Amino acid sequence: MIKRDLKLAGIPRWTPEGKVDFHACRTAYVTLVLETGASVKEAQSLARHATPNLTMNTYGRSRKGRLSELAEAVGNRLTSGLECATGVLKLAAGAESLSANGPQSSDLRAGKTWRAWEDLNLQP
Repeated sequence: MIKRDLKLAGIPRWTPEGKVDFHACRTAYVTLVLETGASVKEAQSLARHATPNLTMNTYGRSRKGRLSELAEAVGNRLTSGLECATGVLKLAAGAESLSANGPQSSDLRAGKTWRAWEDLNLQP
């Protein structure tokens, strides 16, 4: 029945990600349930699986786009609240042209303060 519906909808049965079938629909469902924040037990119950192993290792998937979103969110979380420490973060990322010896006169002209160094317990 799903083959007929796919054909009528103009959806190819085979894609670069794999075959579209009943299990692909279940995989998409479980993956979306997990991405919305459901616990493993909740996803297992919604999928009517006997074991969490079936839910997580057979049907649960990680999507590249979602992994990128998560990595970006972690980066934002690590840098939140460090409004004045942008120079320190740039140094950590390899901006060698900036000084690691505290704010320079150019930093002061740009409106940066010593507070960032104090917040990070760094000695300028």
